Amino acid sequence: MDYTLVIVDATGIQDYIFGSNRLRENEGGSYLVDAATGAFAIGALETPHNVKTVEPLTYNARFLPVCPEDEVQAPAEETPTQVEMLYRGGGNLVALFREDGAAKRFERELTKQLLEEAPELHVVVHRQEFKTTTSLRGALAQAFQVVARRKAQQPAAMPLMGLSVTRLCRATGHPAVGFTGDAGDPEEGAALREGSAAVLARHRAVEAARRRLRETLLPPPEPFDYPQSLVELGQTPGQDNHIAVVHIDGNGMGLRQQKATEAFGTPEQNREFIRALRAFSEQLREAGLGALRDTCRVLAAHVWDDLIAGPEGVPPLRLARRTGQPVLPLLPLVVAGDDSTLVTDGRLGLSVALLYLDAFEAYTEELPGGEGPADACAGVAIVRTHYPFYRAYALAEALCGNAKQKRGRYIEGSWMDWHLAKSGLFGDIHEIRRREYMLPDGVLELAVRPVAAGRRAGRPLEKEQGTPFDWRWVAHGLADFQGGNWPRVKLNDLQEAFRRGKEASELFLGAQRELTLPVLPNSGLQSLAVSGWSARHCCYFDALELHDTYIPL
Repeated sequence: MDYTLVIVDATGIQDYIFGSNRLRENEGGSYLVDAATGAFAIGALETPHNVKTVEPLTYNARFLPVCPEDEVQAPAEETPTQVEMLYRGGGNLVALFREDGAAKRFERELTKQLLEEAPELHVVVHRQEFKTTTSLRGALAQAFQVVARRKAQQPAAMPLMGLSVTRLCRATGHPAVGFTGDAGDPEEGAALREGSAAVLARHRAVEAARRRLRETLLPPPEPFDYPQSLVELGQTPGQDNHIAVVHIDGNGMGLRQQKATEAFGTPEQNREFIRALRAFSEQLREAGLGALRDTCRVLAAHVWDDLIAGPEGVPPLRLARRTGQPVLPLLPLVVAGDDSTLVTDGRLGLSVALLYLDAFEAYTEELPGGEGPADACAGVAIVRTHYPFYRAYALAEALCGNAKQKRGRYIEGSWMDWHLAKSGLFGDIHEIRRREYMLPDGVLELAVRPVAAGRRAGRPLEKEQGTPFDWRWVAHGLADFQGGNWPRVKLNDLQEAFRRGKEASELFLGAQRELTLPVLPNSGLQSLAVSGWSARHCCYFDALELHDTYIPL
């Protein structure tokens, strides 16, 4: 029997979500990206299909009344369908249509909805014939190769700019078609702002995004609510406030999915392949949600009298309140299985990332396609509150990529990289590291990050024994420096000594009578107590840099 295999793949997702400096527009953009392969796509399917929904979720009369979190994918053997959704996730959707005409109508209806409801969001839609006498696994692999080529060959988007005298959108620079503004939103204020079609669409979607997050996708722990502006992350008026953008991405999920389904490669096993594909997608989605739920619970457990207290020398974080309800200083912006982006107060960024990595490994212990739990890498960009948000996200994504590269050179497991920007940022992360953390000799490095993290941190590194690429070493130094063993003025002097190199560090440490560096676990290096350096890396500078801005959870 002939079918039509259809793949929908959203492109430029991160640019669409984070192409604005306003949090509500990021929230709305994230919701519309999910709706492209969720609510819009499900609404465009002809009945009967195998996606069941319960209580509708709407935010205005135009929006499709479908809530993707209520999807139940019934086996096709039990429910005769015109369309069978195989799976969706990670910005793409795969479906089988019994008639090519129905597939064409779906493509037409979906793209029309996206033009109307999510302007400037681009998708690639691929259709190809599929015969049940062939392997669905092979056909799907071939189809994704075609999609990858089409995405790579897409011409650069050239939006139609103003043809006459126009006012420009403040967020995108494109012609404005209306105004945005909400006097009740702390981020918006009372003033109206010119907005392009894409920005207005994100504003229309923001209430649905917030309801979906709070009511179905990831309800916050009682009695908390999620923030609706950066101010509600626990920022202190009049202080030097920072936020943390945390980007987390799973390691080798595509390969693991292939291994989970590789046993079902014959035409007779097509149904088993579909079941394995769905099971993997659903387990990965639940693992990501479970890790986020645990992270939120631990964060909420550290709240006492509307405060999250830190070590001495770190200002406590005071929770905001909205209509009497405490606001949890954490907002999940992207929740897509193993791919998550969170924003929190700068003092909590590293702790939130560490909690998530630990929990993600715990929730993927039974994930098929591998031996043992899956792992992920995290990038944490800690920047001033009013720093351009899209640049902060780009930095977090680059840091996550940096952690993945380091992981590939040493050992598998979860890894983390971060950057604390006291002021502006110039250049990419590699230029920043060379400029700010490389000594003039071009050999010695102040930073040891990226570091191994997660549940499997602490294992010896196979390729460079004794090098402190491990979060436990940073945490041990932090505990000592934040515990009051060193006077604050001496910590600043120690930091400057490290900046001058090994010899200056030895002279400074030798002059201290009662002050010694903390002994790092499993280091076995005598040079640490003398100079603080191991080979070409300083083992304590990362902890020194964080000692007055890090709240452990």
